[in-house]
Amino acid sequence: YVKALEMYQQSLKIYLAIFGETHPYVATSYNNIGLVYYYQGDYAKALEMYQRSLKIRLAILGDNHPGVATSYNNIGLVYKSQGDYVKALEMYQRSLKICLTIFGENHPDVATSYNNIGSVYDAQGDYVQALEMYQRSLKIYLAIFGETHPAVATSYNNIAYIHASQGDYVKALEMYQQSLKIYLAIFGETHPYVATSYNNIGLVYYYQGDYAKALEMYQRSLKIRLAIFDENHPDVATSYNNIGFVYSSQGDYVKALEMYQQSLKIYLAIFGETHPYVATSYNNIGLVYYYQGDYAKALEMYQRSLKIRLAIFGEIHPDVATSYNNIGVAYFAATQKGIDVSGFKGLIETLAFTATTVGDGTPAAHAGMEGEYVVLEIADWTIESDSSLFDKNAELQGKPKTIVVMKGDAISQYHFENKIGVRFNFKKIGSQEKQRILKAYREWKKNQ
Repeated sequence: YVKALEMYQQSLKIYLAIFGETHPYVATSYNNIGLVYYYQGDYAKALEMYQRSLKIRLAILGDNHPGVATSYNNIGLVYKSQGDYVKALEMYQRSLKICLTIFGENHPDVATSYNNIGSVYDAQGDYVQALEMYQRSLKIYLAIFGETHPAVATSYNNIAYIHASQGDYVKALEMYQQSLKIYLAIFGETHPYVATSYNNIGLVYYYQGDYAKALEMYQRSLKIRLAIFDENHPDVATSYNNIGFVYSSQGDYVKALEMYQQSLKIYLAIFGETHPYVATSYNNIGLVYYYQGDYAKALEMYQRSLKIRLAIFGEIHPDVATSYNNIGVAYFAATQKGIDVSGFKGLIETLAFTATTVGDGTPAAHAGMEGEYVVLEIADWTIESDSSLFDKNAELQGKPKTIVVMKGDAISQYHFENKIGVRFNFKKIGSQEKQRILKAYREWKKNQ
């Protein structure tokens, strides 16, 4: 990416000298530079470049042009990677509207737009709409290209991912194998797409708990990637990471750690310290230390991961929430074992446990709960307890319990005979907000 950026910037410099700022070639250069920043995980710079490109294209080409649609599409990709799904969807839909106006329904660019919109719904967990978009995309690709085409294989791959996310592993496996069959017919055994297919099939076996088959698929994928790319490539690092997952699930933490560290070494060599993949590697290494009971090291890795994620995504992002959650879990596990992790106390004091309703048919939904709440009490645990809510939740499973929660300024209390139907997590709320919540909770408690 360093060499690529150097070449694109050299190209841009020449175009600017010849044509000035407002020219299609200059817009393309900004777009290409944006792409490199995107791959490097520098989403702020990528967005800046894509927006420069869009501005030029709008000025020269007007609203309805394929180049403008491409710019909206690329900007949507950045927003999606930043976790801003509302803006991502808006950009992808703008791109789709232009493509439909220019090309009509049956065009590869329209199919790509449907695919990208599907990927946002997928990220949001709206698998019904995601599947609908992916199937629209597939229908167009089949009509244009027939069965044996990489775009068709990619559609099968995406549909398979939705089935896997819904827990339908039989359908997922069927779709992934269909995708693999097409890739093999077009490219033969030694191709990146074939390696990706083996990787995805491995993922399904992993979800099914068939770790032997998962490992076999991941190792096939790795073998191809090493043959094509050599050692220092993101896809090779991904293979090591996935093999690490299997070893970790099998309880072989020594081998898992070895794989994760190999993966991290490659990511650092390619991307440097501040990249989402590097953050994920630190997180996974932290998980292994956590499973081994080395909570101090786990917390160190989780904090490294959090620092990177905050730098890239800001405070509001699913990966940032995961980091806070992992830090909270490891912190309370360490304190229970008497391990000194007092250095993390300040961070823990800015976090709160949350309860988020997980479906319309749950007891929580029937009781009128909706969305995300800060948890103030559950049974004898309170927000002021020096212990983990996760331990209390496990202890109370299958038993009657009362939960007190807060949303905005409103505190409410619910009683459940068995399950609640919420997902517990951590959320950073800041020290001032936590003090406000504690004050409101104490007032409410006094009046009960």
